[in-house]
Amino acid sequence: MDYIREAEKRLWHYRDLKRSLEWQKKEIARLKWEGAPRDIKAMNYDGMPKCRQQDDAYNTLFKLQMYIDMKQSTEEEIKKIDDILDGIDDNGCDGYKKILMLWYIEGWTKEEIAEELNYSSRKSIYTLRNEAIRKFSIRLFGLEALKAI
Repeated sequence: MDYIREAEKRLWHYRDLKRSLEWQKKEIARLKWEGAPRDIKAMNYDGMPKCRQQDDAYNTLFKLQMYIDMKQSTEEEIKKIDDILDGIDDNGCDGYKKILMLWYIEGWTKEEIAEELNYSSRKSIYTLRNEAIRKFSIRLFGLEALKAI
């Protein structure tokens, strides 16, 4: 597994994850509005006769549960990324959060990042980015990432 690439993927798509979360919330609300029960586990499916209305209800329940699960896993991933970014500037690693945010999440150019961080060359920006993404990767994947770096 390429831990650096996996870490970069999560940061590149951070805003997409946030947008996805909003879509999932809307779909959950829509499905609930269409008449899905509040607690899916409350239904007993055994011995129930089948008809089109029941099939539609089961499909709605299935979709609702699917969106609830997707929302929960997306929220967990976003929280994990946020927690790592919030703690990454410790032990003399000032600027790691900012460069990761600007480079991957905000999509700034290298020149804009160099100017923002008061660096004179793009090479030093690449060095800082490389150090920051390695640290992010280790915090995300643990010992296996450390061994691979």
